[in-house]
Amino acid sequence: MACASADGIVIRDMKVEDYEEVRKLLFDSFYTAEPLSLCLQKKQQIGHLKKHDDHLITMIEEGNCFVAIDERNSNCIVGIILSCNQEPSDVEENRQRAKNSGQITKFLSAIETEANIFERYKVTKALYLFIVCVSSHMRGNGLGTRLTNVLIERARGKGFSLLIADCTSFYAARQMEALGMECAYSFAYADYKDEQGEVVFQPPAPHTHVNVMVKRL
Repeated sequence: MACASADGIVIRDMKVEDYEEVRKLLFDSFYTAEPLSLCLQKKQQIGHLKKHDDHLITMIEEGNCFVAIDERNSNCIVGIILSCNQEPSDVEENRQRAKNSGQITKFLSAIETEANIFERYKVTKALYLFIVCVSSHMRGNGLGTRLTNVLIERARGKGFSLLIADCTSFYAARQMEALGMECAYSFAYADYKDEQGEVVFQPPAPHTHVNVMVKRL
């Protein structure tokens, strides 16, 4: 079902059968630009994405993910937004799962625990915005903002009281701030070190912090 249409771009609910094309877009246009992924070798990026396959498909099945289709270009997917339901118990489950995961998952779980959003905002259910990705040749046209606005309307319609997004990119945090989200927690990459005291993630400027952004709905 189409949710929004303008300038030849149709935004509709993501379906499980979209996943292979979604996966290709993630590898071509997200993991090649996202600050933490830039710190991984290409082989590590592929492995990181493979580990997320089941998790991403579960998100799609929940019904809060969308694709942007370019009707002018063979109806190809040029943008996506992935999100999932989140409850307080998920924070601990994610922490336990992260013990046997890669550095990015460990780091984001630690940030989630430290941010303590559910206690801070006194909510028992939230929608977690996992990824917004726009094809590299479509950037600069506000498509990421359009996708996020569609997600916000869906979240409100389903009774969510809070939207959460971990912004690892300086530009993503700025975009979410423009959409009315506030920074609830911020952590500098330079302060995250391994057991030997070495900084784990050193992404290029201007990406210096991960910012946990929230919006009351």
